[in-house]
Amino acid sequence: MVATVKKAFQAERSCVKNLQDYHDCNTKTSLDVMNEIYAGLDGRRNWGERKMCNFVNNVEENCGKILDNSCYSKEKVTMWNDMNMEVNIDQIKASFVNWDSDKCPAVKAYLTRKAAGLSGVTGACADDKRQ
Repeated sequence: MVATVKKAFQAERSCVKNLQDYHDCNTKTSLDVMNEIYAGLDGRRNWGERKMCNFVNNVEENCGKILDNSCYSKEKVTMWNDMNMEVNIDQIKASFVNWDSDKCPAVKAYLTRKAAGLSGVTGACADDKRQ
């Protein structure tokens, strides 16, 4: 009995660490893009939109793969990543008037999956209430 409890506790601790690593990655990626923004304009068009696309792509490529399927179901991992994407898209659209989701690979791929009904965001959260 003690061995079973100890094993469960160690597995839970590992999963908590895994979730913390995911959040740390998101935070680091956010700080990295903020540093790029503070560095200033690069003289090319749609500077902010490009920085935000790089941010979303980096989150998707690096952070989205951290969550461990042995700790969390594939459905939960997809849901967390998709909800994170929704929040990012909302914030970007509110801040950058020239934002075009079709020009950002990670966002375009997500929106294509969502349109096909393959998003991890379900129920009331899936209803787009934006006008």
